[in-house]
Amino acid sequence: SPEASSGAGHEAAEAFARVEAARAGEPQDFEWVARRRDGSTFPAEVRLRRLEGPEAGGRVLAVVRDLTEEKRRQEELRAQERLAALGRLAAGVAHDFNNLLTPICLYPEMLRDLPGLPERARRALGVIEAQGKRAAKLVRQLLDFGRGSVLRREILDVGGFVTDAAEMLRHTLPDSVRLEMEVRAQDVRVEADPVQLQQVLVNLAVNARDAMPEGGTVTLAVDRVGPGSLPAEPGAPDEGEWCRITVADTGEGIPADVLPRIFEPFFTTRAPGEGTGLGLSQVHGLVAEHGGHITVESEPGRGTTFRVYLPCRGTEPEGQKKGETG
Repeated sequence: SPEASSGAGHEAAEAFARVEAARAGEPQDFEWVARRRDGSTFPAEVRLRRLEGPEAGGRVLAVVRDLTEEKRRQEELRAQERLAALGRLAAGVAHDFNNLLTPICLYPEMLRDLPGLPERARRALGVIEAQGKRAAKLVRQLLDFGRGSVLRREILDVGGFVTDAAEMLRHTLPDSVRLEMEVRAQDVRVEADPVQLQQVLVNLAVNARDAMPEGGTVTLAVDRVGPGSLPAEPGAPDEGEWCRITVADTGEGIPADVLPRIFEPFFTTRAPGEGTGLGLSQVHGLVAEHGGHITVESEPGRGTTFRVYLPCRGTEPEGQKKGETG
């Protein structure tokens, strides 16, 4: 290997002891923090074996395997498992909470029609009803994160779909935020639930807006990419063509220590009461439900770029129904 396998982060005495044990005929298999020639370190699997034969001269064969990619995949898999477990928990809580909300949402509407009801009581019932609807919206977000909703898929022309969504988003963004739309490939089609795909775009656009309190630019882009374009993920097939939807902003960016947590449910950097912390976790769940992947790149002060990858489908007419899937 061109990489130096000198230990880093371990006692030199331990390294010498393992080499001596291998020289004595005891095979050594262990993990180590190795050092490259440029001084950087990496996790490694080390195997030490004594060379046999009259000319071996007590030498030891060392095989060092770089575990960097394997460790990264293991960590991503653990993160996915944590998200899946949290999703199941969130869905269970949401179902129970939904049952509790039913009378809270219905009774105020019934009571407001009672004759002779004081105006003060009528206003109080209006507040209860409004908060009940707000809670119901949160329940829907929890169900979406827990993948408890039913997907109604159809073949969509993504360029046209995202262009239409961009027009809708322009009316919801403040004047200080400019929205640009780029369709870099024509006739890019996916099989997706249009309501859920629009929710993905809305959540990412809202996230971009919040990252630019002083204004800036949000760029939506659609293109097609081939095999080898996907991020390396555990068990992720990378065959065929993929639709890539990019949502980029020129905002504040995300600190490196925060970036690994942004898809966790209820995680938010906003002040208490200003966000549920479900927007990006909902996006992650919906993209995965469609057999897709999402990546994020960010640097403080230089903005954030989300890329959503969805498998391309054939060229059936737009809007052709594909049935309901769970």
